Amino acid sequence: MIKTLMTFSVTAATTLLVGAGTARAADGPPAAFGQAGQLSLGSDLNLVSSSSLLSLTGSSGAGVAGLLLPATMLSVEGSSTSNNGGSTFGFSFAPAADYFVIDNLSLGVELLVGYATASPGSQPGSSTSPPSTNVTSYGIAPRVGYNIPIGDSFSFWPKVFFEHAGYSVGGAGTGYGNIQLLGLYAPFLYHPSPHFYLGVGPNILTELGANIDGTGATGKLTAYGAFASIGGWFKLGGG
Repeated sequence: MIKTLMTFSVTAATTLLVGAGTARAADGPPAAFGQAGQLSLGSDLNLVSSSSLLSLTGSSGAGVAGLLLPATMLSVEGSSTSNNGGSTFGFSFAPAADYFVIDNLSLGVELLVGYATASPGSQPGSSTSPPSTNVTSYGIAPRVGYNIPIGDSFSFWPKVFFEHAGYSVGGAGTGYGNIQLLGLYAPFLYHPSPHFYLGVGPNILTELGANIDGTGATGKLTAYGAFASIGGWFKLGGG
């Protein structure tokens, strides 16, 4: 009886191990990034803070080109001056989604949201401070990209985007404006584990048009720099 039980146990264990190995072989290695049907969710940030949102809170016509460019996609910053000298605070955020319609070809969109406020310091001899000025900014940036695999853990994912962004000034200030841009961001991605990536690469953009308080801007902006990216992906329907 004992011999029969031992034989059954060994047989069952062997069957389980073989079955597990067969399942792993059937599943195969994790799917590579960029295959058709995958959805990538992430965000980008400028490697050098521009402070552009905060610099515009005190003047409505300082130049809409400084607002919500890709150079200010993800940031939180502020400042304060002692002896009631005033303060500033601002943030911008741009979640993005990209869908691979076929292997390595992606279509995506980025939503741009930002807010900044500046509170001036009190005047000499006054116990009260002037009212604050705030800037609300928004935009959308559709884009198309192509992922180029480089080995098992790296890839190159350049993306061309069109961006429309606007702003409005409230509080103690008034004003509004918008800007249209065409740009390219070309990050090299590192995939440390399945469904997750980190990236860094250069970006360049050029202004197509802008409007400040109802008047078309005359100067055309061209800017360049470097971005970092973080994101994850999954395949719609599982996988």
